[in-house]
Amino acid sequence: MNIGENIHRYRHEAGLTQESLGDRVGVSMQAVSKWENGGVPDALLLPAIADALGVSVDALFGRGYSEKDTEAALAQQIFDGAPCLQRALELIFTMHRASFGEAHFSKEDTLAQYRDCYSQYIHENGLSLMQLSKKADYAFIAPRPEGGWAQAIVNREEQVKLFSLLGQADAFDTLIFLHAHGAGPFTIGYFTQETGLPQERAQQLLAVFGEYDLVHAEKVAIDDRIEVRYTAHKNPAVVPLLAFSLELIRRPNVFNYYRADHDPLL
Repeated sequence: MNIGENIHRYRHEAGLTQESLGDRVGVSMQAVSKWENGGVPDALLLPAIADALGVSVDALFGRGYSEKDTEAALAQQIFDGAPCLQRALELIFTMHRASFGEAHFSKEDTLAQYRDCYSQYIHENGLSLMQLSKKADYAFIAPRPEGGWAQAIVNREEQVKLFSLLGQADAFDTLIFLHAHGAGPFTIGYFTQETGLPQERAQQLLAVFGEYDLVHAEKVAIDDRIEVRYTAHKNPAVVPLLAFSLELIRRPNVFNYYRADHDPLL
């Protein structure tokens, strides 16, 4: 790309007209049009042009990335990946390891080299963790919210209620059933057959999980009778809930860990 094409591209991305860009730089609309059609701006104007477009001078010459370029490049890598979520995980791995500082890693490090590893980073600015194993790969990155974690993620009454529910074996089994069940509807008879629960308890549990929008009940007319059909509503939060619970039960070996002791996690 030549500089005029880059100015045209970044101007459109910034939502600017030729006239508004010219006003910011101190030139006419005709001057901007001339640049975008093959002309070259005065070198002294390049910093002002870059500032107006929110990019670097190098980006105007096609050298290096602006912040917008970086985001676009990451998005393109994910879209082009096979599969895309695996590529996203690789990019998260790069961001995660950068939290520790480059001294801990070489530029040639790859995700595959850290197979069967678990890492954590806890800092006053936030936290990240990543597991790479034969069973499951996952990552979690969270900047520290304004006001601290307790204010943002602790709801004592509701969380105690949920944990008390899942502390019951049959309720836990119901959660697993709802998450693992296919997309089609099921009857109470099928549910009791699969779980071994008495019908009254099965209906009670499905009603409770309905309050969490994990299952929906609908009455269906069949011949001369009314039958209730249930449909599981998948919530992806179930997967990290189960994964992180295992980390509390059996904390994995950590290959890098830092905590600012003066700054409480919650």
